[in-house]
Amino acid sequence: MKFRNSAYWFRTFFSLAALLALLVVRTSTSLAASGLPSSAEFGFGAEVDEHSSNVEGAILIAQQTGFDWLSVDFDWSSSWPTQQSGITFSQVKRVADLAHNKSTNLMISIKNPPAWALDNNGPSASAVVSLVRQIAAEFPDTVLAFELFPGANRAANWGAQANPGAYAQVIRSVQEYLFTINPRAIVIATVTPLGENQQVGDIEDTAFLSAFYKAEISSNKPLVVGIYYQLISGDPARSPAESPAHSLRHYEQVRDVMKQANHSDDLIWVTGFSWPAEISDSQAQAKWVLDAYKQLQGQLFIGAAFFNKLNSIDDRQSSPYLIGQYLTLHPATQMIRTLIGTGQAGSQLSQPASSAKPGAPSFLDKLIEVILSWFKE
Repeated sequence: MKFRNSAYWFRTFFSLAALLALLVVRTSTSLAASGLPSSAEFGFGAEVDEHSSNVEGAILIAQQTGFDWLSVDFDWSSSWPTQQSGITFSQVKRVADLAHNKSTNLMISIKNPPAWALDNNGPSASAVVSLVRQIAAEFPDTVLAFELFPGANRAANWGAQANPGAYAQVIRSVQEYLFTINPRAIVIATVTPLGENQQVGDIEDTAFLSAFYKAEISSNKPLVVGIYYQLISGDPARSPAESPAHSLRHYEQVRDVMKQANHSDDLIWVTGFSWPAEISDSQAQAKWVLDAYKQLQGQLFIGAAFFNKLNSIDDRQSSPYLIGQYLTLHPATQMIRTLIGTGQAGSQLSQPASSAKPGAPSFLDKLIEVILSWFKE
């Protein structure tokens, strides 16, 4: 075979090499989702109420706002009530499919373990791994984070008396399994501040986390520690010394435990927070959320934060939400949109967070298009 046109073949070789390099860049960029240990970027997230009729519209608005992550609850007892019944995904499938279509990462928050999956110490590691295996197989390209029994330091959330050692075994077992199928996926071990709500069988979150780290579960993989705030009061900058269980800055006390355990490289994710119940004015609520997100974003050891909740089932309820039952927007949504898009706060924003129009080709898209056009000449 003769190479009659060496310039053509040189251009072909160069084009293929450049195209491959660009694809590698694009892939590596997508692998480092904001908030993950492999990313230096802060991840903005919100918890979806999957029971609302406005889920599709709310997720579209979340994507336009610029949220990197959505989270959705997975009620294990409802979805897999008996070992013989098998598992159903109808509860989360709609959210997972919509998140996938909008290229938004998803965190599954596994709650309410069924009686058949419990042993004397709580949920058995083998049963939890089996559940995670099936979820990961059902949604392989969407679910990048698994939150296991948020607030496991509460007996009601763990399904038995809180047990840091048993929880550590479950976390490490799932972590080891996920590493074999998707090294990007992470497991979040989440505690919740108790305050005056402590019940029999509960352990205060910092004591629980300290014992969790002392459990002899060897692993060289980084851990993500979650904090789910049940109740916050006061300004976001309020000192945790004033009210440890109700201050947003309680994350500093959690961080101290991590450092004392020589796990300062582990990340914190705030997997649930909202404005204080005592704030009733919507503009004041919006300012609180904005200040909170800016404060959380400024902590290098916090990877992501999820507002609770993204959408409302019934606007007549007093629970916090960013998107109303009929897709009305809380003022906080616009402020978050501006913060994500420009890094600066503003009360209103008429354009999406990205300067590019939805669906518009990126610079990499255009460059790839140019390279491909060379083959047509």
